[in-house]
Amino acid sequence: MYRVFKTARLSGMVVLAVAGATMLSVGACSSAHDQHDQPASAGSSPKAVKSKPETSIRGLVTSVSGNAAQVAAKGGPVTVDLGPSTKVVEFNAIQLTDVVAGDCVNAFHGAAAPSNGDFTAKTVQLVPQDDHGKCAQQKPTPEKVTGTVASVAGNTINVTVDDGSGKPAPTAVMVSDITNYTKGTKATSQVIVEGKCLSGRGTKDDDGKLQATFVSVGNPPEGECS
Repeated sequence: MYRVFKTARLSGMVVLAVAGATMLSVGACSSAHDQHDQPASAGSSPKAVKSKPETSIRGLVTSVSGNAAQVAAKGGPVTVDLGPSTKVVEFNAIQLTDVVAGDCVNAFHGAAAPSNGDFTAKTVQLVPQDDHGKCAQQKPTPEKVTGTVASVAGNTINVTVDDGSGKPAPTAVMVSDITNYTKGTKATSQVIVEGKCLSGRGTKDDDGKLQATFVSVGNPPEGECS
């Protein structure tokens, strides 16, 4: 899905406080033996434990059984295991009138910039605040604007972002009648059902199952999960 935005030009420096970007990370799962520590033999040294890399998947949920969801991902079917600490966010369609000041927003646009410099968002995604009650704010990229909604005026969503040096900066995200709007709310694993799109993040165990730390679900855009 292509997504676009427009960066506002200002003559002065900028305003508002910045929240650090949030990323969910997870260490590798390991099992602990319930026993007393034994003294190491002479000349021995503890073995280094390698952490498994974090990975992410996206695809259509084909079935759900207990705390596991089967997902038809791009590289093949994947089992996503959901634990008690897995964070779940459900996305539903909204309208521009539902976007208000203070919302945390991700605005997406296409990779290719028009020659006139104007950008119109293809997707505006409202997301929950982080665990500290703040919105992630990042320096805009050619693909994405992440920040806090400052105001909405006509077909422009004014967003406070990070200017790249830790200072807040205003960015204007333009929208049109073809812009898609969604809002994510914190949910439980009960919202993960067959036919939904699922994006998951975590580490894969030795059996290839994704031990998810975070998942988001929503209806398939245009009938499929890209």
